[in-house]
Parts: sequence; structure tokens; C-alpha cells
Amino acid sequence: MNQTVFAYGQTGSGKTYTIGSGMTSRTGTETNMGIIPRVIEDIYHHIGKLPTTVTARIRVTFVEIINEQLRDLLPSPSPPLHARPHTAPNMEPTSRSSLSPPPALPAKIAVGPPDLWEDAEGNMVMARVNEIVVQSKDHIASLLQRGSKNRTT
Repeated sequence: MNQTVFAYGQTGSGKTYTIGSGMTSRTGTETNMGIIPRVIEDIYHHIGKLPTTVTARIRVTFVEIINEQLRDLLPSPSPPLHARPHTAPNMEPTSRSSLSPPPALPAKIAVGPPDLWEDAEGNMVMARVNEIVVQSKDHIASLLQRGSKNRTT
């Protein structure tokens, strides 16, 4: 399963409010939840329905495009380790003890400036964007809060 939330519009048009990336917690009523908190709930709802033989691995990226330049809003706080292109989250058939990743699974750490292009099949591809493995809804909310602070205003 791959979930993407894309908001486009003029500065000050309400994108942050609508998508809900400025949330400080997952509290609130369903009627005032933004799109991102709804997607998070939906993902975890579907994960809860998976057979016990499937482990879900959830990875998060958070980017913005300003003046046709891609910017990673979750930059690595430590020196980058290696570069790998962004790939969609996947689910692998293994035993399911929890939703957390195996200890040996590193986050994808970007090297160099982020890049975005269209491949031969018409798919949009992001490269050199940090991809963070998450363990919970609250972990995602904290990353959204961190990334929102890095946005261009």
C-alpha cells in the first residue's frame, strides 16, 4: 500500500490546515481532522485487518516543492550514511509480532539534494529524500510536527 498526500495552492490558501500537517497531536473530533490524520487512521485500520503472517513496515517522507525545487522537511540530524531512491512502503510475508520494524532495518538516509523526476512508465520518482521507519501513529504525528517546523513560510 502506498499513500501520498499532495497539496497544491497559493501561500496562505489553507493547505496546512486542510491536510492537517500542523497538528500537535491526534486529538480532536473526526469532523476537524485533516487529511493526513485521516490517512494515518486508515493505514492503521487496514494493518489491523492483516493476517498474523504479515508484517507491515511503514516509512514516512515529508517534502515540499517551492519554485520547482524539492525540499526534504525531515533532514537527517546526523551525517548521511548512504543514498537510495524513495520506494513505496511494502508489506512482506513474515511473522507479525508487532508493527515495529526489525531492529536491523535502517531508515533510508539521503545524500545530496533531493530530486524529483518522471520515469519511463510515467511514475514520479523521488531520490535522496530521507525515509523514516515509524512504529506508531504518535511517531508519525511527531514527524509531521517536526517537518512542519521546517516548511518554507
